[in-house]
Amino acid sequence: MKYEKLRILSYDGDIEEEYEKRFNSYTTIKTSIRIHPFLKGERISDETLELFYLPLPKLLKKEEEIRYNSEKLKSLNAHLPGVAQFNIVVSNIADEIQSTNETEGIESSKTEISETILSREKKTRSNKRFRGIVNMYMNLLDEGNYLSINEPKDFRSVYDSLFDDEKDISEWPDGKFFRESPVSLKRKKDDSIAHIGDANEQEITNNLEKLVFFMNSKDYPYLEKCIIAHYYLEYIHPFYDGNGRLGRYIMSSYLSRKLDLFTGVSISNSINKNREKYYASLLEVSNPRNKGEVTHLLDDILEIILEGQKASLEQLEEATAKMNVLDNYLKTLKNLSEDEVNVLYGYLQDYVFASDRNLEDSEIANFQNYSRYKMNQYLTKLTDLGYLVKVKQKPAVHQLSNLVLDKIEL
Repeated sequence: MKYEKLRILSYDGDIEEEYEKRFNSYTTIKTSIRIHPFLKGERISDETLELFYLPLPKLLKKEEEIRYNSEKLKSLNAHLPGVAQFNIVVSNIADEIQSTNETEGIESSKTEISETILSREKKTRSNKRFRGIVNMYMNLLDEGNYLSINEPKDFRSVYDSLFDDEKDISEWPDGKFFRESPVSLKRKKDDSIAHIGDANEQEITNNLEKLVFFMNSKDYPYLEKCIIAHYYLEYIHPFYDGNGRLGRYIMSSYLSRKLDLFTGVSISNSINKNREKYYASLLEVSNPRNKGEVTHLLDDILEIILEGQKASLEQLEEATAKMNVLDNYLKTLKNLSEDEVNVLYGYLQDYVFASDRNLEDSEIANFQNYSRYKMNQYLTKLTDLGYLVKVKQKPAVHQLSNLVLDKIEL
């Protein structure tokens, strides 16, 4: 028998008995988080509902699959060499940022974001767009630099770090930390009001305190806690603009810490591909006929996480197959030293996995742990033998020659 939404069951009659069964079941998990339901463009201010869910077998199965996929992602990534790893990560983070922007109607391109990422890695001063959000997502690579939220004002600190250089924020907060005036979200299809956030900064702060307590509680499974916290932040809507991107970044950070980087930086891309499902699931929770149940929201978002993981698994499995081709090609080379082979290997990886532009010679030298002097020696030899060609003087860039490209079939 299908476990249906209470809202759907309400069409056949009174749902109070079914609600009581669900809410008071021995297995029900109650969150202590309460919301005002929302109906016909208005919050119902005289009623609050506690968010709750039932840990159905299908949820537990999806969570188990997510954990299994995460271990596989970590294993596949660990077997890739440095240049390939870096380029794949850059590509994924650029996709993630472009997707979270697109979900909110912010125009950006993967090329533009990749250039900002590479400028950051070179530590060059830049006025490129999205410096803040790029920096925050790239910080996810540092396992000792994960996000910590311990009080409401920490949300503002994260917000500033993400968007401080952004011209796409239409209106900045006018309270001490958060917005002071009401804000409503409209449906794109008919411009009707879909949700109204908390009324003022005091209400926002009070509810963010509850959210912080929930986020830092050890009483809930982490995947379920992550999704419910994401919903509640969207429900509060502490800023006039940028709430969606803020919430998805916090989710990415949390999933990266608890699972792996690829699960973390595939969530916005997967949400963007399932936008209607994602927004519909968030809005369902606020419907008064659903009585605060988030079981179906958990089911939908877990499925979206799984879709993101599956895309990443396909990418890394394809990368592993391509690396086998490169390894087999290198075994055929008899006229190069081990160091020269290693250098050529770096350029092979860059050719296959470059996300936007080829890495500079100095960047590949860093990945291969060679000094500038040694790198120049190896590059001279590889160029003289026809394996590489110099395509740029300053900064110096070499690429694979046609001699090599004709040998590898990818």
